[in-house]
Amino acid sequence: MILEELKLNNFGIYKGMHEISLDSSDPLKPVILIGALNGAGKTTFLDALQLALYGKFAKCSNRGRLSYSAFLEKNINHFAAQKTASVTIRFRHNDNTFKPHVYEIERSWEKTDKKDCKEKITVFYNGVHDLLLSENWDEIVNEFIPQSLSELFFFDGEKIENIADPKRSAEFLKTGIEALLGLENLSQLSNNLKVIKRRKQEKLLNKEDNYELLTLKNNLEQLTTNRDKLHEELNTRNIELESVNGELSLLENELTSSGADKLSLRKEIEKKIFDLNQQRFEIEHSQLKLAASVLPLKLVSDLINKCNVQLKAEIKFNQYKNAEKIIIEHQNSLMEAILSVITDSKIKKDICDVFDRNNVSPAMDENFYCYLNSPEINFDFIKEKLKVEDKEFKEFIDKKAEILEELAFCHQKMAIIPNLDDVKHLIEKNALLNEKKNTITNQTNTLNDEINILNGKLDTLTRKYESLLHKSNSETFEHERQHEIINHIDSLQTIVNEFNAQMVQENIKRLEGRIKSKFDQLKRKDSLIERLTIDPSDFNITLYTHDYQILSADRLSAGERQLFAISILWGLADCSGKELPTIIDTPMGRLDGVHRTRLIKNYFPRAASQVILLSTDEEIYGKYYDDLAPALAQQYTIIYSEECNSSEFHKGYLKVKK
Repeated sequence: MILEELKLNNFGIYKGMHEISLDSSDPLKPVILIGALNGAGKTTFLDALQLALYGKFAKCSNRGRLSYSAFLEKNINHFAAQKTASVTIRFRHNDNTFKPHVYEIERSWEKTDKKDCKEKITVFYNGVHDLLLSENWDEIVNEFIPQSLSELFFFDGEKIENIADPKRSAEFLKTGIEALLGLENLSQLSNNLKVIKRRKQEKLLNKEDNYELLTLKNNLEQLTTNRDKLHEELNTRNIELESVNGELSLLENELTSSGADKLSLRKEIEKKIFDLNQQRFEIEHSQLKLAASVLPLKLVSDLINKCNVQLKAEIKFNQYKNAEKIIIEHQNSLMEAILSVITDSKIKKDICDVFDRNNVSPAMDENFYCYLNSPEINFDFIKEKLKVEDKEFKEFIDKKAEILEELAFCHQKMAIIPNLDDVKHLIEKNALLNEKKNTITNQTNTLNDEINILNGKLDTLTRKYESLLHKSNSETFEHERQHEIINHIDSLQTIVNEFNAQMVQENIKRLEGRIKSKFDQLKRKDSLIERLTIDPSDFNITLYTHDYQILSADRLSAGERQLFAISILWGLADCSGKELPTIIDTPMGRLDGVHRTRLIKNYFPRAASQVILLSTDEEIYGKYYDDLAPALAQQYTIIYSEECNSSEFHKGYLKVKK
């Protein structure tokens, strides 16, 4: 089945007639990409597709508790001159014949004074109006896409994360498997057999038993009615909860864009700024202490080195001068002593010559100038002290630079945090919506508890009712015949139930493999899930890690739960064997970059023979768009025109963000 075209006339935000081609002639390019900003009409587009196919049974986003006629009236464009609207879908379907057949379904309605909107369905088969199809389309559509399977092919990427919840996934798998295998018919057959059996057993009872049976039957019917009402109310609450979650999601984006979500960080950032300033003050104080020490001498290090050399030279020169006088005095005394004991003049002359030759010669420059005239200074200590303080000062500079950088970052954070008064209305709205969500959640929990209590009472009464039906009476021929029929019904019901269980068991193994295979293609962590099992009795999914430990779904991140939910949908759709289109609103939800890339490369081009994606400018852009481009058959942008008071389809995708 391939969707070829959708026409909208005065439907929702689309004023007037709008047509969009959804066909793809190249099987290697199955993706139709439609981009739009929030509020431009993506969800309305998805609602129109479902409404065209399923009518009053469609799971439209904004219906809530409205009656079908009120819902139709609500979706007539407010600016339209004529209070009429219609949605038309055309698709082709191959029923294993040489040429596919083309179906076109038009649903139109009109609002007249004081009258409810009444819908008219017109179905064309290969271009010819078909009265039989038109009158019975709401039943016939299930031959193409069973309404119970529609969630496999029409879904919102932001909401499917809930399918990963064990209870929700069990319900979804049960519905999906029964629809895929046609087990709904077996369930109906089993219920019909129970009704026939009860009627036969009722004929075997006496008056007293009949009276008790009638009382039990009335009680059962009353409890069943009450339970059905609770289920209806629960469905209503679930729809309200989805609506509130949608509003919260939009509000969350608004809070994020306005910076209101960061208000709670203001005090923390202010404290951090205070602490950083305190650290900066301490560093600057330490730097001042160093500046008051020997560190400034670092500026004249060359001069200090020269002074060190000059001082050592002066000390050496002074030491020489002091020593020279003493040596000469000793030398003269020695010579006098020697000469006094020697009388030979020649020897005296030789001794004098020797003393003259060995006399102290000037080893220093007599012109050496001493200008420091300072006592000895430990320049080596100063140099070592300078080295230590210089290193310490540089460390303070680096630390201060880090602190200044962190301060600048904190001030940037503070700059994007709005004043409370500017976003107070958003915060109050968020609080009200969360309060409403909690109220609805409590109501749903209460309803579930009441339903469970009713189910318990129903089980008790049903067992009592069945026990009474089994009570035997007189052994007349009629009773024997009725007993024989009842036994045959029991046998037939056993066969039906066993066949049902066998079909489920056989196909669950195949489905386990498909879901695991699909998740392996999308996951980022290779060791996340080693295997999974589906319990055929209650359809609960159990996940196992690589070391075969049970993995709770709560341990999966929001993105991983979304991918796992997609794997369930993909696996079920794959097992259905039906060539049906897949339409996804907000396809990438809250996924991170790696998970988005996995979807782009491994899921969208392979999900179905036709994939329609309804994306915002924050989802498919840049590299993601480039990766998806080879699989694109057609691209559109939905743009709201203030001048026309209507959204419109334009060829080409949103301007790609860089």
